[in-house]
Amino acid sequence: MSQILMTFVWYVIVLGVGFIALPLAYRFLKFLPDRGYTLSRPLGLLLWGYIFWLLTSFGLLQNNSGGVVFGLILLGGVSVLVMRGKWEEFRDWLKGQLRLIITAESLFFTAYLFWVIVRAANPEIIYTEKPMELAFINAILRSPTFPPFDPWLAGYAISYYYFGYVIVSMLIHLSGVPSSIGFNLGIAMWFGLTALAAYGVVFNLLSGVLKGGKPGYSSRKAVGWALLGPLFILVVSNLAGLLDVLHARGIFWKRNEQGVLESSFWTWLGIQEFDQPPPEPLSWTPKRTYWLWWRGSRVLQDFNLVNQREEVIDEFPFFSYLLADMHPHVLGMPFVLLAAGLALNYYYSFKKQPPPKPSLVIWFKDTNIWLGALIFGGLSFLNTWDFPIYLALFAGVYALHRYLRGGWSWQRVGDFVFIAAAVGFLGILLYLPFYFGFSSQAGGFLPSLIFHTRGVHFWVMFAPLLIPILAWLISQGRTDLRSGLRWGALVGSGIVAVGWILMLVASKVIELAGLLGQGWMASADSNLARMGQTLSGLSSLFFIKQGGSGAELFEAAFLRRITSPGTWLTLMIILILVFSMMVTLRRSHPYSSGEDENLSSLQPEEDQNRGFVLLVILLGAGLTLVPEFFYLQDDFGTRMNTIFKFYFQAWILWGIAAAFSSALLLDSLNSKWGWTVKTGWVILLACSLVYPGVMLPAKTGLLRGQPIQLTLDGKAYLQRDEPEEWQAFQFLWNMPLGYVVEAVGPQYNPQFARVATHAGQPGLLGWEGHEIQWRGSAREMGSRRTDIETLYQTGDWLRARDIIQQYGIRYIYIGPVERSTYRVSENKFSTNLGLLFANSNVRIYEVPDSLVEKTP
Repeated sequence: MSQILMTFVWYVIVLGVGFIALPLAYRFLKFLPDRGYTLSRPLGLLLWGYIFWLLTSFGLLQNNSGGVVFGLILLGGVSVLVMRGKWEEFRDWLKGQLRLIITAESLFFTAYLFWVIVRAANPEIIYTEKPMELAFINAILRSPTFPPFDPWLAGYAISYYYFGYVIVSMLIHLSGVPSSIGFNLGIAMWFGLTALAAYGVVFNLLSGVLKGGKPGYSSRKAVGWALLGPLFILVVSNLAGLLDVLHARGIFWKRNEQGVLESSFWTWLGIQEFDQPPPEPLSWTPKRTYWLWWRGSRVLQDFNLVNQREEVIDEFPFFSYLLADMHPHVLGMPFVLLAAGLALNYYYSFKKQPPPKPSLVIWFKDTNIWLGALIFGGLSFLNTWDFPIYLALFAGVYALHRYLRGGWSWQRVGDFVFIAAAVGFLGILLYLPFYFGFSSQAGGFLPSLIFHTRGVHFWVMFAPLLIPILAWLISQGRTDLRSGLRWGALVGSGIVAVGWILMLVASKVIELAGLLGQGWMASADSNLARMGQTLSGLSSLFFIKQGGSGAELFEAAFLRRITSPGTWLTLMIILILVFSMMVTLRRSHPYSSGEDENLSSLQPEEDQNRGFVLLVILLGAGLTLVPEFFYLQDDFGTRMNTIFKFYFQAWILWGIAAAFSSALLLDSLNSKWGWTVKTGWVILLACSLVYPGVMLPAKTGLLRGQPIQLTLDGKAYLQRDEPEEWQAFQFLWNMPLGYVVEAVGPQYNPQFARVATHAGQPGLLGWEGHEIQWRGSAREMGSRRTDIETLYQTGDWLRARDIIQQYGIRYIYIGPVERSTYRVSENKFSTNLGLLFANSNVRIYEVPDSLVEKTP
């Protein structure tokens, strides 16, 4: 099968899954103007994946193409059942949506095909997290049942949120493509799915606001303006690209008396690499490094008390797809937009019916709640970080409507907690088999005392989204914001103040815990002494990461935030504006006067949609505000991962709000002031598109006018550069499953864990650092690293045999990396084992069944 045909096979499969699930979307997302059409593909993939994963986990399906097809048939059967007696209505509805359907399908196909070309220009599955992701896909493809085996820790199952890899593997099973091609088709397909889902969410927000077209037909204006959704979420980027161009040209640099380039601006900006003089000769084309595009994901800079730099990751969607790591935050993108669409459908439902009172009996009878549990529970399995975020959006919709109808009381907090707990519990229950084998490195939250985000870095990161949002908020405020401004200011500033207080209190508690632990260490009670040692150690680790302790640390943390207040001031202003508008919405609500009317007659439809957009903005603000005061405790010990996960979702949420805000502003402002706003918007957009315009050619070679050899095979580089190893990997792929041993080395080095990754065999030990992150400790690895070294180096066959039997090793791989890593004593293998495979560089020995004794 040619790669062009493979590309279209994937397109047809996903298109088919979407049409199979469309009746379900039509039935359960019935309050959305598009009836879930644009969200039917991620909905279908999620439900299909759930059916296949669950039945395979219980041994009712086999993990092969037959099981995948059977799961799809079951999904089709459910779709047929829910549409009984409604097919004629369904066909009539479709006839009125041709403009929407043509636009959506054109977008999906174009986005998918474009990113296929991008991936074909740089398809290598090498470096960063790609080896891990390919290893997961291959392990899932080859596992006889679920949970799949851990490719880098033989004898254990994957301890990670792997649902996205299951869905990709299902597509690989069904299409019959090699996993090295399926990997790149998967990245391109997710780009297309995300573009379509982003378009759908924004269309559903705008269609009730931007009128146009015949009754029963999609709004012509909304169909067009909704294209801003994928633009802002997927293509618009942070301002690092613009800064890179200015830096390369030498803007704001000047020579001192010694002829050395200096710049107070770039020094003040303080972004790594940009604070160094640009390479000469100066040019409008950046040429700092081969990985030029990488800097956009490292805009934020954290420094501890002694000014040691701590890495912070601030990815945004375009960077993530350009990097093309098939990581959970990328795999989850179409599905978090599906969750946002579900929350919007829930929001719209209250125009037709009043929100039910908190009652488990009522809620558990509602099929929409079970669908929500399936979707939100799926997010936890896809990317656990996303689960509470979008569950909060869903619960926030309910709490907001209860607030609009009944005003503020602490019961609104109870409403929020009730819905979040009920749907969250069901979501966990539906995916319970996943949690049985899942462990995590997360260990609570720590105060972000010395680490904070400078305002200039925050604006470099989010300006393309924040400026349209703030412009829309302020434009609303000119007419009806003033009445709620006092309450908004009180709540918004109060939230920031509470964050400060909690952070300081938590820091003091950690300090006191350390002192208490030191006292307990001297206790005669051994248990108390061990507890004291643990407390003291944890407290010391925290303050080591902070770079100091005591009054000096607290004073420096306070002064840094006061002298660089841009981030928390920006967020406080957003909170004030959002809460002010919510108060205004409540005061314009008929129920505030004691009236009792159907919710659909409360106010203009735009006001209804404003409530949801305000929730989206508020959630994004919360995600960026929390890391200013707290971060998740993990093996990194800093804010790096918290910023990464929270900022990425904030980008998606604010991308929705920025697209909505831009559409309303550009459509409604036609005065002289309006044209000024439009001109400013175009300039801002141009600045945010510098990164894609510069970095896409820099990474792929596309658009440079030079010939490029295109291929979707992510392992083609191996066949070209390491043909002997490529041949060995292909051979092992076709062999029965068995534990394989290879050299162990540092993570992120593609030379190590390569056999297990490419051959689809469970490796005895792969990247140790990743295993610790996935499992929270090194306990499961035990002494494997030293045992592997002994196995290769010892000349004693009896010692080697004991290690083989201890772990149940089937294949012993000896290639160039093993020979350069260890002093390999091969004679014991050649004398006592059969040579299974050999070429000029690689030898693979097979252990006979009589020697293989797997540990329990």
